[in-house]
Amino acid sequence: MNIPEEYLIFDPKDAKPIIFTPIEFSKTELPEYDGGYAAIVDHVLSPSECTKLIELAESSVLNQDRVNGSSWRPAPVNIGAGMEILQPNYRNSDRIIGIIKKLLIEFGPV
Repeated sequence: MNIPEEYLIFDPKDAKPIIFTPIEFSKTELPEYDGGYAAIVDHVLSPSECTKLIELAESSVLNQDRVNGSSWRPAPVNIGAGMEILQPNYRNSDRIIGIIKKLLIEFGPV
């Protein structure tokens, strides 16, 4: 995959300041998670960076791996022992799986 050198290096013109909002579970519909840690992080990527990321992901899929001409494949559910099944009543979405080393470096460890 050919990732442009400038991707995620410079702030694009449509970038907004990142907003970090910790979740106070005691004030939500999930009070049983009080004491746990979660946060919402908005504007990590700008709209143009999101568009480029989708473009890169879609271009990474080989023609023989496309489903009905689409880069996006139905996302199966892991049922253990390395097995997956399609269960659209549980997960009705599509996905592209790929590891882009440059992005892992830019975003850092999870």
